[in-house]
Amino acid sequence: MAGGIQQDETDVTTVPLFTGVDSAWGGKSPGAVCDLAPCASGGLLARPGIRARWPELLRAFAGYRREAQHVVGIDQSLVVLNATGHRPVDLLLAKSLMGRFRLGAHASNTSNPAYGPRGGIWDLVELLAAEGYRHEPMAVARRAPGRHYLECYPHPALVGLFGLNRCLRYKRGRGTALGWRRFLKLVRSLARKEPRVVNAEAVAPLDLAWTKENEDRLDALVAAYVAAWFWFHGTARSTVVGDLATGYMVTPHSVVSRELLLRTFGPERVDVEGVARAVRPRVFVSLPPLPRERGTKS
Repeated sequence: MAGGIQQDETDVTTVPLFTGVDSAWGGKSPGAVCDLAPCASGGLLARPGIRARWPELLRAFAGYRREAQHVVGIDQSLVVLNATGHRPVDLLLAKSLMGRFRLGAHASNTSNPAYGPRGGIWDLVELLAAEGYRHEPMAVARRAPGRHYLECYPHPALVGLFGLNRCLRYKRGRGTALGWRRFLKLVRSLARKEPRVVNAEAVAPLDLAWTKENEDRLDALVAAYVAAWFWFHGTARSTVVGDLATGYMVTPHSVVSRELLLRTFGPERVDVEGVARAVRPRVFVSLPPLPRERGTKS
């Protein structure tokens, strides 16, 4: 597609490690991690990692301290300031894609414990910041050296990556067995994308059981691939929608989805430069009223 930040031929020695995080959300259910490591052949090797709750996920990230070049894609909202309802980016995403692709987004707000002051996502964000990771999505599109992290969302990513006509219903409990089988075929086809995942067929065999555990592991792989796709192809094949103060996401786009996103978000909310604001909400303590002085009127 014409326009956007397009990348030159890739020197495999400069390709970073890409890591995808399928979030543990509120902590009741585990999340998952998957690495896509550069190969001498020019492809990426999938290394599915742990499936764990927040404490284990945070400990796992200590193992990346030696990675000087590292890009992390996280499947959870990272900029959440609104106390209730949806973020503006989520509302506009649904307005863009619901009619054509039947695709929306869940509400993200600080009333949800997953985004409240004790939300595990803030522990991860603060750990990444302390380790020198940049939360600047467009820096990834420019292949800026160093460590980076960004927000992504598998459903619009799959539509954009594979040119789907509808949102793919593969989630356990909300999808269909047919949707799961198609999801496996799409993951396997990453062996023929650029960048290619050299062992995609091995990590997604056609007879892989439709379980929440397997779904989480493959969602983490998709999150890692979204980060890789953005690094390899820039804004020529991905779009950053929303704004960095109230919420954004990075998603691969197709010709159709790009046109719909541009129409709804407008140029001022597409591919915005700058540092995103990911901040843990404050804890507000409700204090009892002060006692009235003796003799005062109520």
